[in-house]
Amino acid sequence: MGGIAPDGDAGTSETTDAAQHQQSGDMASTSQDDLATSMSNPDLAQPPNNSCAAATSGGSAASITAASPKYISSAHVYVCRDSGGLYAMSSLCTHAGCKVTLDTTQWYCGCHGATFDLNGQNPTSPAFSPLKHYEMCVDGSGNVQVNTSKTVSASTRV
Repeated sequence: MGGIAPDGDAGTSETTDAAQHQQSGDMASTSQDDLATSMSNPDLAQPPNNSCAAATSGGSAASITAASPKYISSAHVYVCRDSGGLYAMSSLCTHAGCKVTLDTTQWYCGCHGATFDLNGQNPTSPAFSPLKHYEMCVDGSGNVQVNTSKTVSASTRV
């Protein structure tokens, strides 16, 4: 860790190096015990701030299949499943706020004809942006919970 300081005192250099690592938060100074504790704690593998607090219930996660998104009318959200897992997405077109519907291979807005891919991306005119994705989780009972107050990346899956 240390080495020999310019004045030849190895002990001083090591003490100084350790203090600098502790102050800088350098990962090299993390002990093996700290790493072992982190690796054995499964909660550290979860995305930060992903909770079911202040969420809207969407029913059983097991009932949601790739071909049958679940519409949660109270939140204007679809809960969908693809090969990556479950995700929650706005059901409102970004053009005028009309509800989009599933049309086999895309989402379709009946008001003005805009379309989105199955992930809510790649909008066509007159829509101007992709559909929003929302934080979600599956609670201990296996039910979907969607938090529409927090948007997430379109690639986020549970």
